[in-house]
Amino acid sequence: MFTTPTQALYRQASATPTVSAASAYTAGDQVGGIMIFQSLLLSGKCGQILHASVLDKANQSAVLNLFLFSSLPAVASTDNAALSITAAEMAKCCAVITFVAAGYISATTPSFTSEFNQGNIYAPPFVTSDDSTGTIWGVMKTTGTPTYASTSDLVVTIGATLYTRET
Repeated sequence: MFTTPTQALYRQASATPTVSAASAYTAGDQVGGIMIFQSLLLSGKCGQILHASVLDKANQSAVLNLFLFSSLPAVASTDNAALSITAAEMAKCCAVITFVAAGYISATTPSFTSEFNQGNIYAPPFVTSDDSTGTIWGVMKTTGTPTYASTSDLVVTIGATLYTRET
């Protein structure tokens, strides 16, 4: 059960996954390692994802699925290998956001895409953190074959409105 805050709090957090440089990904591969969205939520709070974005410095504009977890997932896969998450770990998944290729806007070299309470975030998902710091973890999967130029080519940002969790 969630209660509406008397004053809305908005927070955002970013993560830069370490991706493989100059090596093509295959559809279904994990992109980067586990991302940490440090203190996105406050302790004892939950949030509603209102914004998620990807800055792609290599302008690959690949379709990416961002899996968000309420606690640190044990993922069997690694960067640039087929994503492997067990059913037990998927139980920790609190949201999945898809960034579609058509959503990217290119600014010469980098491209940028975002989802704002529209597009692929049809009903903004509520997320909770099992961590006392309000951290959310993320893992990305591609359905394309991007080749990034640098290990820091992607920056993922999430924004959430915070709510109080009733006990």
